[in-house]
Amino acid sequence: RGLLRAETFRLSQECNKMDMKFDAAKENLLKNKIMAIGVGMALIAVWYLYGSVYKGTVVAIREVNGQIENEQQGGEIAKEVAGLQTVVAKYRSYFVKGKDESWLVDKVSRAANEAGLTIVSLNPRPLSDAGAFIYVGLSLSASGTYHQLGDFIGRLENSREFIRIEKLSFKKSEQALKADVQIASYFIR
Repeated sequence: RGLLRAETFRLSQECNKMDMKFDAAKENLLKNKIMAIGVGMALIAVWYLYGSVYKGTVVAIREVNGQIENEQQGGEIAKEVAGLQTVVAKYRSYFVKGKDESWLVDKVSRAANEAGLTIVSLNPRPLSDAGAFIYVGLSLSASGTYHQLGDFIGRLENSREFIRIEKLSFKKSEQALKADVQIASYFIR
């Protein structure tokens, strides 16, 4: 009996040790489950943040960058348009803002007088449509020296307004050089 009691006591202590080990293992398992749940929840949170916040932020940043690029291109285009408007305004100043050919008759008559040419005839041609402009022309017959004719043409070509010599022919007579000139210009509608 003593031996049986000693064996029972030893088995009882071993059972207690095993119970303690089992309780410790159970406790570790519970801790591991809690940790696994925590890690799982953290992963879900990271996935959610990545999926909704990060991707949304990346898309928003791309949209903003696209808008910035468009604005910069728009600014460059606006600068280019402003430059072109300046050029157009400069060239527009070369065209008279009239409604008839009287300004051209006056300009040609003044240039001929200043050059010393004698006007034999001056005939305006009918106005005609030329898109955004109206064509105005005239035929001129004049007499004078070669140098006077050159001075006259130079005055027309150096005029601020756009005046074009369309046709020029001349003959030498005994007294002077006789010139027939077709002159044209345009004015803005």
